[in-house]
Amino acid sequence: MTILKKTFRWLSYLIILFVLAYFVPFVLIIFNIKPLIVLSGSMSPTFNKGDIVYYNKTVTSEIKIKDIIAFKTGESIVSHRVVGIENECFITKGDANDVADKKTRCSDEIVGKLASFKIPYLGYYINFVNNNILLLGILSIFILMIDFILANKYKEEL
Repeated sequence: MTILKKTFRWLSYLIILFVLAYFVPFVLIIFNIKPLIVLSGSMSPTFNKGDIVYYNKTVTSEIKIKDIIAFKTGESIVSHRVVGIENECFITKGDANDVADKKTRCSDEIVGKLASFKIPYLGYYINFVNNNILLLGILSIFILMIDFILANKYKEEL
């Protein structure tokens, strides 16, 4: 029974580690810095698919050419580089794209300017958890319950 108990104990530790890894990207929200998961390769090699990038609100007058901005496109938020400014609106382009975006982005669409750091690949994990939250939650509760039962049933003496 000791092997089973140790197995479930380690699984419990892994669950705690995975839960912490899920919430780490969101810690910066306290400082009004918000995460985005990169879903396409349009900004490669600056950002790759699956990276988590961060943006914070900014005044549009502070945005310059070569800055990377986040802007709304329907229900999504896209991040592209500013390659031109025209009538107080921004011409944007993904670093991997050959041509600029067709539509210019004006201040009502801009949600912020990207910070200069990213967390590579963690976006894949966040998307996986978000898409399988019910299954993962049930599995985690099951493992934690078994660990709790085994820990109380077979207490080790120090």
